Amino acid sequence: MTKLGRGEPVARMLDKQFLMGIAITFVWLYHLRCTCHHLGDPLFKPLFIGVDIFLFLSAYGLCFSYNKNTLGQFYKNRIKRVYPLFAIMAISYTPLKAVKGYDSSAWDWFCNLSTLSYYGLGGIYISWYLSLQLLLYLLFPILYKVSKKYASYLLVLSLCCSILLLATIEWHWRYDCFISRIPIFILGILFYLERESVNLRKALGFSCLSSCLGGQFLWSLTLISY
Repeated sequence: MTKLGRGEPVARMLDKQFLMGIAITFVWLYHLRCTCHHLGDPLFKPLFIGVDIFLFLSAYGLCFSYNKNTLGQFYKNRIKRVYPLFAIMAISYTPLKAVKGYDSSAWDWFCNLSTLSYYGLGGIYISWYLSLQLLLYLLFPILYKVSKKYASYLLVLSLCCSILLLATIEWHWRYDCFISRIPIFILGILFYLERESVNLRKALGFSCLSSCLGGQFLWSLTLISY
């Protein structure tokens, strides 16, 4: 068995191909459960944690991109990666709604194409996940700098705020999905910042913690609600 040096356990545990494959499988099974009359409900319901895996890896990978590019190039790369897909969805959905009697104004088109429709400012709901990704990309430089300075305090604060908001306010499910994923994204940043000093035990601890964030406590709340 190969002896692992400092920082290597983190790299081994973040094999993107392996983790992305798991995440894709989890998300597919979760949506299968949603479309097949709650097929395998107890087993598949918690598998939306696949989204959390995506966001964790996204935050971790963004740190590398942020540190090797200028701020302008960083934003350019991120927009090229996500926005075209979002724009295709927005351009497709808006005329479809018009067929069903929805009258789309110029403001609605703007809200749809800018993700503002997700926040209820106009237009129609497009995609909570892509809206969240674009917002996190926009805020990433701030989150990264604050994480470097305050480390785990930011993670604890975001987790407490998320739980408090979810427990006290009756949000639409798409806002629950949004709010509950902020801590897991911040954890991805912290994992990057600690990558050189994390030993195997600490890396495993981070991984266990990540499984409890985001989707897991949201799942607990939905079990109580439903």
